[in-house]
Amino acid sequence: MTFTDTSTCIPCMLPYCISQFLSRAKGDRPEVVPAGSKNFAFLGQFVEIPHGIVFTTEYSVRGAIHAVKKFVKPSLVVPPMYFGQYHPLTCLAVVGALAR
Repeated sequence: MTFTDTSTCIPCMLPYCISQFLSRAKGDRPEVVPAGSKNFAFLGQFVEIPHGIVFTTEYSVRGAIHAVKKFVKPSLVVPPMYFGQYHPLTCLAVVGALAR
């Protein structure tokens, strides 16, 4: 008797698994701190952060930084986004990989 003789496999889908990668428009996601909010913020992958790239830890942390800046420490400077795809060394590495 083999493993496949005694196993039942039922394929299933994860309908929301790829939702982070679907196209979106401004307003599809709530702002980190909604207009008029005085004591709550949204955190995580499903908030609107301009120019953000979802599915990274940085994205989730950045939302928390925005919330802290709004409610706790207005003088806090949110670190600028890092756009590695425009970094010259990254571009050279890509060209090198394509040339192989």
